[in-house]
Amino acid sequence: MNKLLALIFLCSQFLMISCEKKTESEQDFSTVEDLFEADRNFSKLSAETSVQEAFLIYADSGAIMLRENRMPVIGKSEISNLFVNFPDNAVLTWEPLDG
Repeated sequence: MNKLLALIFLCSQFLMISCEKKTESEQDFSTVEDLFEADRNFSKLSAETSVQEAFLIYADSGAIMLRENRMPVIGKSEISNLFVNFPDNAVLTWEPLDG
């Protein structure tokens, strides 16, 4: 359970560092609520498709994922590779609480 909570925390940190949804124009996160909405959409996509797919769509190409007691993971494809063996029936969702 602690590993799951740590993963959820790291995912939220990842979103704060780099969050980009694939659209023709860049999103403007001018308010905290805008960022929260992107975070909720990221979580929803993770539940509807897979964690790996959600990271592929939302991660910036230069994203950096910080992990406890490990080296940072740099780049969208490297972050996506972390979830290659993620169990098919596992669901990872979250809700932003404060910003």
